[in-house]
Amino acid sequence: MHDAYRYEVREVDYDFKSVNPFKGAPIEDIEKEWTYLMNGAHTLRVPEAEMKKANISSIQVNDGSGDYIAVPISYHMLHCLYNIYRYAHPDFYGEDPSGPEWIKNHTDHCVDNLRQFVQCHVGTGFETYKWLDTRKAPWPVISTDEVCVDWTHFDSWVRERGIPAKDMGTFKNGNLVSHPLYGPVYEEDLHNKTLPSEHGHH
Repeated sequence: MHDAYRYEVREVDYDFKSVNPFKGAPIEDIEKEWTYLMNGAHTLRVPEAEMKKANISSIQVNDGSGDYIAVPISYHMLHCLYNIYRYAHPDFYGEDPSGPEWIKNHTDHCVDNLRQFVQCHVGTGFETYKWLDTRKAPWPVISTDEVCVDWTHFDSWVRERGIPAKDMGTFKNGNLVSHPLYGPVYEEDLHNKTLPSEHGHH
């Protein structure tokens, strides 16, 4: 996956009043941005040789290719951010049918994931300060240059190599992956929010 990563120095605007296509109360245009971001072919088919090289393991695809399924972790973090955003705007998205206990546990999981992700990927920029005529205390300036992965290139790389939506649809007939104890995985199984037991089974 090394060719997926290109680095660039980019000014990132963290300011409270910054404007970008994802910021603000949800409207149709913002939702379209999130929909595109979250609905790509993010699940990759990874050849066995690449899995061994990365020293990771996963679940094999059912087609006899020997490929494994894996999703770049950044998309899980985006999933977490999107769900926190959705939970913050029930007036637009409606109440999550999973109920308050699931929302609380999922939010706790997502916040801790994001904390770990930030601490692992420490930013290269700095928060600086300036004086304002209307304020005695220093005012923070949080627009800064950062060394960033070129997201457009990375996302395009993933989408080109991801399992297309039409093939992910094989979950509907249980053809993509199979659990060694419970058999083929169907689409409805993907929406089962029961947490695994300490032994790893539902």
